[in-house]
This record gives sequence, structure tokens and C-alpha cells, in this order.
Amino acid sequence: MGKCAPANGIAIMKLKTIRIRCSERFIRYLLSLLFVIVFGLSSTSKLFNLQGFAEDVVNYRLLPFDWVPFVAVSMPWLELIVSIALLIKSLRLSAAFLIVGMMMTFTVAVGSAFVRGLDISCGCFGKTFEQYEGLIGSVLLRDLFLLTASMVLFFLILRKGKHDTILDAPFRIDFYRILLSPNGKHFLRYFFAVLIIVTVSTCLGMLFNQFRDQPLSLVYKSKAERLQGAVAKLADMELPKMVAMQGFPLQDITLDDFSAFVKEKRGLVLDARPEIFYRFGRVPGALSLPRDEFEKGYTKLKTQLEVDKGQPMIVYCSDGSCEDSELVSQALVRLGYTQTSVFRGGWDAWTKAGLPDEK
Repeated sequence: MGKCAPANGIAIMKLKTIRIRCSERFIRYLLSLLFVIVFGLSSTSKLFNLQGFAEDVVNYRLLPFDWVPFVAVSMPWLELIVSIALLIKSLRLSAAFLIVGMMMTFTVAVGSAFVRGLDISCGCFGKTFEQYEGLIGSVLLRDLFLLTASMVLFFLILRKGKHDTILDAPFRIDFYRILLSPNGKHFLRYFFAVLIIVTVSTCLGMLFNQFRDQPLSLVYKSKAERLQGAVAKLADMELPKMVAMQGFPLQDITLDDFSAFVKEKRGLVLDARPEIFYRFGRVPGALSLPRDEFEKGYTKLKTQLEVDKGQPMIVYCSDGSCEDSELVSQALVRLGYTQTSVFRGGWDAWTKAGLPDEK
């Protein structure tokens, strides 16, 4: 009986070790799947609206304007390629390292915005999912969770192939063996993999941008400057002449007046939000004239707009902090429209008042 006890004890320990290894593997696969989904979704949504993503980057007020276009063009591709590399055995560790680095960057940026009290869109999943993003504080908590998860994933990938378990040596990782072999081959392999992923992402971003219908300018332009260019093109007027046409007074409309205007159909109601939000819900009878695609939207509505440039128009966007309604109104005035007003409360005030919507 006494001779069998040690053997039984060894068997039990081996069984526990196998179970722990399986648990580590399961957690590693689960976290890998999490980041493949998160980064895959984040990258594809940004690729459909690079200009919107660039504006989100600017809103953090952390980067020089000259850097913004390059970040906006390359970051979605870096996220996409990293999510794919995480599924390739030889690139898994390098991908996990980049994920930790990106999550640190995102967390610091969001934390900085939270400390400074900036009321901005996170930009984490582009403009497509902007309406589902919470307050900047909740976004910070989410990023802290993902940062922790990315570190755990990197830790587990480093430990892969070791004979002990996380219970045997919770902080024991032979970094020298893994990263710094005597001839430096391991370190160079991981370093070059990271370098290649970043380089390929940047090149693909630049190439993809050049073949877009409306490429993102690599020289950053503000919302007003881009809109001004679109208006100049529509008016077939030289840009210097448009620059001088500023400071038109706009009439602000109250919620009660706006509601009566809509109900009685006194004129045109124009939605200056991105078209994706217009599709999700809008003021009844509103027409889409997004600020970020003004030229395209104006061309679609040209017949309805130009039938009478003196007809009453009210422009709205998201809420009181959104400047798109004012910019679109100014653009319409520059194109010769004389009865343009702004409802600054926007979609937020309309829905909070319980007024009817349209989809």
C-alpha cells in the first residue's frame, strides 16, 4: 500500500499538469479568437471611412496634423494584418507583441482624453459603429480589459512548449532561450517579423488609399477646408474666391419651431450626419446631405435643391456639439441658398423629446 502511494501521487500530479496545460491552451485560443474578431471588425469598419477615422484621430489632440493622414491610412491595415498573423504559427508571437503595443497606445490615448474631459468619439471601430460606442469612461474600461487580455495572450504564447505549468512557475519564462539565443537568431526573427508586418501594413494602406474613389489627402485638411473645396468645385469657382466668402449669419431654430416645420412640411429638412447614421434613423422626410460627402450628396439632391434656391431649409446633425450642420448650412449659403437655418439640438434633442422618427 505504501509503495503504491507515491506512484498514485505522481499519476495525479501528471493529470493535474495535463489539465492545466489544456486550460492554458484553451485560454490562448479564446484570447486569440477575441483579438481576431476585435481587430478584424475594427480595421474593416475604418477602411470604409478613412476620412472619418482621420477626424477621430485629430480630436484626441495628441499628434501633429502632418502625421494624421499617415496614421489614418496605415492603422486599419496594421490591425487587419495583425489579426491574420495571429493565426499563423510563425508570426503568432510577433503579432501578440504588436497587439500589446497597440492596446497600450489606445489605452493611453483614451485615458488622456478622459483626464482632459474631451467629449469625443473613440474612433475605435470607425464611424460605422460610432453610435454604439459608450462614454469615454466606459471605453477606457474596455481598453484596460483588452490591454490586460493582450498581455495574458502574449505571456501564454511565450510559455507555449514549456514543460512546467503556470502553477509550477507562474512568473518563470526563459526570455533568453525564447528571444535571445547565443547567436541572436530568435530575436532577429521576431524583430524582423514585427518590422515586416508594420512595413507591409503601411504600403498596403498607401496603395489602397490611392485606388479609392476619394483618396484621403496625405496633407491634412480640416473639415471646413475640405467642404470649402467641394463647394468651390460645385460652384465652378476658384478656391481663393471661396475663402473670402465666410461669416454668413445663420438663423438658429428651436425644437418647437423645428417640430412644427417638419410636421407642416414647410420646406426641406437636411441631415448632415454620415449616411450610415441617416439610414439607422432620421427626422421624418429628411434628406441626406452628409458633410463628409457633401459633393456626392449635393449631386444626388441637385434637382430637389436647385428647383428654388429661396425655399426654406433646416439642417441638423447629431447634437449640440456637432458642427456639421453649421458647416453644411454655410456651404449652401455660399452656393446661393438664401433661406438656410440650423437646428443645433440635432438628432439627439429630437429623439430625447420622443418625437417620431423614420427609417
